[in-house]
Amino acid sequence: MVTLTAVVGALGQKGHGECWVWQRDNDRVICVDAGRTLHVGVAGGRHRPQILILSHDDHDHIGGAVDLIRAAGVSLEQLWVPVEWAILIKHLADAPDVDLLPDDLPQTPPRIETLVATQLVAAEDSGDHVATYGVELHDLLVAAETTLADLAAERDREGPPEASSEGVWRRWYGAASRQEIVDRVRKRATRLIAILGEACRRSLTIRYFSIDLALRVGAKRSWLTAGIPGRVTIANANEAPFWQAVQIPPGIPYTYALSRLTVQNRRALSTLLWSHSRDTTQAVIVWSDSDGNWLNTLSPRGFTHVAGSLLASSAPHHASDNAAHARVWQELAGAPQRMVMICAGGQGNQPYAAEYLVLASRRSCTRCRGHATPCQQVTAHGGTGAGLTLQPPCAASH
Repeated sequence: MVTLTAVVGALGQKGHGECWVWQRDNDRVICVDAGRTLHVGVAGGRHRPQILILSHDDHDHIGGAVDLIRAAGVSLEQLWVPVEWAILIKHLADAPDVDLLPDDLPQTPPRIETLVATQLVAAEDSGDHVATYGVELHDLLVAAETTLADLAAERDREGPPEASSEGVWRRWYGAASRQEIVDRVRKRATRLIAILGEACRRSLTIRYFSIDLALRVGAKRSWLTAGIPGRVTIANANEAPFWQAVQIPPGIPYTYALSRLTVQNRRALSTLLWSHSRDTTQAVIVWSDSDGNWLNTLSPRGFTHVAGSLLASSAPHHASDNAAHARVWQELAGAPQRMVMICAGGQGNQPYAAEYLVLASRRSCTRCRGHATPCQQVTAHGGTGAGLTLQPPCAASH
């Protein structure tokens, strides 16, 4: 028996995010994402998961994370997150030693994605990882919080940017001003520090995953190996144990760029949940908000085989009619007729993708549940041989 449950806030609340709960027989419980609100996080935590996977830092996916960790109590053992979170915290912790808001900016910002990827790959391949040890995450979080306090004071610095800087800020990942940069960094980093800090206080094992490592030449098949093979793996990322080796040049624009990386859909972790310990032919996948472009590299290595045997799938990007996620739907076109799909959350005025609508009785969404309770949920459950049953089925004609 396997069970996949989607939990979201009540329709009409700002609780439209995703929280997924997976259990196979009497094995470990896995949670993927934590929704947006306290209610959703607590509901997920009450399933007593052993592993919590946070795919990316959109607020509707992590807003309830601290509450989920607390509600799970002593049952929770591990937290899996994108490696960019840790690199951003590390960079903020180092920031007091550098100028937070440099006056001189390059006319063309360097590609921070390439910089991070190159250093991660080099650290993974070098065999010399001394630079990755010696600093505990807790200490980095404390130092990063100090930097954020400095940024709060710095944002009120008098006077506009010098005329020579006009237009340059916008080239730094679309920032229109210094204040916009500082506000974005503070907002995102504060959330991540709260989550990672709670994990540290509860002595959770924190594991970091990088899509760049998975996409490098010669990488292993991540969907098969990254995580806990036979139970839960990250389909589009490899583990990055040596993230502390990454060095980012000083200056807040780089920090701002890193904060953008933490939320990019291209870097949203996609989770593969195994129905059998050594067999991917009856798996379940949670795409989160991934745009699926990583499939262009990983599918030829075997992920198409997985898609062709799925028992269930989350609806890509809340089943929205968004062309950015067409690559995921393309992969799902090869799924078997037995596959069921759950749409967790989504905006109330959001049009559904045509690929979702044609599933008819094989789909269900949390959006058409009632308003009476703080949380809504849909479950797919059953024996793997006969496929999974949706409960409840869609309550609306959409």
